Amino acid sequence: MTISEICQKFDIDGVNERFQKSLEDKIEIGFLGEFSSGKSSLVNSLLGRDLLSINPLPTTKTVVEINFSNKDEFFKKDGDTISEISEDEFTNLQTKDGKFHLIANISAATERERERERESK
Repeated sequence: MTISEICQKFDIDGVNERFQKSLEDKIEIGFLGEFSSGKSSLVNSLLGRDLLSINPLPTTKTVVEINFSNKDEFFKKDGDTISEISEDEFTNLQTKDGKFHLIANISAATERERERERESK
């Protein structure tokens, strides 16, 4: 039984609305630290995929925003301009000194699920 069904069954007002709102709330987490301290490795591990570049030299020089989405999409935000870019360009731009930031909207599918999907094609 879902929360919505329980609220309807027992005529509970407001709980379902608050629950639905909580699902829409965005949690923001920042990772800061010295270069090569493992920030990108930690994020990649949490995501279950290699999204951020890893190198013993300073690698990720750009602010990267990661959001969960239904499909993978990559963007470069430069001031007020947002441009869609390829995943390869997203990877290459991580090492550039720029006054822009990168946005990755990624699917929450696990690497194993993505592998199965590729094999089925």
